[in-house]
Amino acid sequence: MALPKTADDVPRVALLVTLDTKAEIARFLSYEIIGCGCRPYVIDVGLRGPEEAGFADVTRADVARAAGTTLAGWDSLDKSAAMDVVATGVGRLLADLAASGDITGVLGIGGGSGSWLTTRAVHDLPLGFPKMLVSTGTQFISADMVSDIVLVPSITDVAGLNEILRGVLRNAVRAICAMRPRPRVRSLDDGHSVAMTMFGVTTAGGDIVRDLLEDAGCSVAVFHANGSGGKTMERLIKDGAFDAVIDWTPTELVDELVGGSCSAGPDRLEAAGLMGLPQLVVPGAMDVINAGDPATLPERFQGRLSYLHRSDSLLVRTDATESYEVGEIMGRKLAMAKGPVRVIVPDDGFSALDAVGHEFADRAADAELVRGLTEQLGDAVTVESAPGNINDRAFAKHCAEALLSMLASS
Repeated sequence: MALPKTADDVPRVALLVTLDTKAEIARFLSYEIIGCGCRPYVIDVGLRGPEEAGFADVTRADVARAAGTTLAGWDSLDKSAAMDVVATGVGRLLADLAASGDITGVLGIGGGSGSWLTTRAVHDLPLGFPKMLVSTGTQFISADMVSDIVLVPSITDVAGLNEILRGVLRNAVRAICAMRPRPRVRSLDDGHSVAMTMFGVTTAGGDIVRDLLEDAGCSVAVFHANGSGGKTMERLIKDGAFDAVIDWTPTELVDELVGGSCSAGPDRLEAAGLMGLPQLVVPGAMDVINAGDPATLPERFQGRLSYLHRSDSLLVRTDATESYEVGEIMGRKLAMAKGPVRVIVPDDGFSALDAVGHEFADRAADAELVRGLTEQLGDAVTVESAPGNINDRAFAKHCAEALLSMLASS
């Protein structure tokens, strides 16, 4: 039975569904989408089995072509490889549809395979673009994925329709239809948009900086420097979301170097330089390694100077060698920047733990970071020092004023 006709200018919601196993659910969702004033755009993400002729807007053959193959080539693959093909093809199709404005959101539904395919297919869609998954579990969204997909537990298995699942699906449809983007025109009165990183041991000073920047008319988006936060910030910088960056806490570089639990990957501290944005960098929490749960502490961290941040989170002090090496890494990255860079180092410690008289206070190790940083920067960027600990108001005020000066000059 054909779906009711809808006008061409009605907002379209992409519906990702394995039609070989969930055609009944796809039809139910399509009617619900129409009932909410939108139009379903059905993309078949099924792997095998029969197709329902004429129902899918994007067939498996279309998906195969988008992935650079054919159904015949696809059918010769094992399940894992075939799923990779589907995820690639659907991801490319969705990127084109979203960029052209042909869809206003994505709704996926599935058990194991359908959930995996949806999360991979929407992974590269812009942050903020509506995307939702009705799924049997949370394990399909891995910790290293940078995505704002909304996960809706299906409660029952996604196997046939029942009253519980119908209720969940109706709510999901209402939500994704309501989430469709509305155009926003940026006013000339809007202030600069600034990205900023913080961590627990740098928050006191960071909050002062944020308040001062907001008082000056800036809009400040703070990212928790816990791995996923830094990775998300880097992606948004590349997407053009910000006018400047104050990297108050690039501590994720330390975890990437030594194998800590909060690495943001090898590309951290590169996006702002690549985009030519003004960036002010402070070595916040560069004295800290996130070693993870002390009950499962890796051997390389055992016996070292440490601080129990939470019962499941042990912080280990970086030594002089690690400090020098991470300083070199910072220097190499910042030396490649296409835009203005300022580095300001607090004389009395990189975190609350590194303050005078506290657990991690070690000026010799701090000096090694500065040495590695300075050697790699050469004449490209001057490394400035300023009195105080990173959390002191005077130091924070100095940094806020420095960034505002950079914005005024850009």
